[in-house]
Amino acid sequence: SVEEEAISIPLQTMCGAIFDAILVHMMTVLAPDSWQGLRTGMCDKLNRKKNHRTVEILETTYKNADIQFLQEVAATFIDA
Repeated sequence: SVEEEAISIPLQTMCGAIFDAILVHMMTVLAPDSWQGLRTGMCDKLNRKKNHRTVEILETTYKNADIQFLQEVAATFIDA
């Protein structure tokens, strides 16, 4: 029901925060000197430079494709 969905939002948020805390604790214990660099690299590739990397993949891996179907692309792809 709608009421149950509304009640579950705080619980879902708490579960997500607990999961994140467990991951941070694990990485702090297992790789205290290197995990921040790994996290930064993943954020760069998956978030900060996502559009640039996507265009790079399309221009290299799929350069010989006659047709490329893209769904829900960012406005930056209009000029690419």
